[in-house]
Amino acid sequence: MTRNNNSIRTYAPSQSILTNTNSNDDNFVNLPDLSGLKDDEKQHILNVLLRDENLRNKHLSRFMYVYMNYIDNKIYYYYYLGN
Repeated sequence: MTRNNNSIRTYAPSQSILTNTNSNDDNFVNLPDLSGLKDDEKQHILNVLLRDENLRNKHLSRFMYVYMNYIDNKIYYYYYLGN
């Protein structure tokens, strides 16, 4: 079986990835069109996004905890143990 390399294929970007440069609303640039999805598929996407947001918040919380301990130790060292 061989491929037909002589055929010319043209690809057009979907409407969801086209940008409208005339729009003043920059909050929703390049959002995909989800209207063709079933309700359970939309719910699955929402669940994934919510899980991702939750993980990001946990990561930020852990980072801030470590950072604040670092700052506290640095201040303690500076004031009580000298330069």
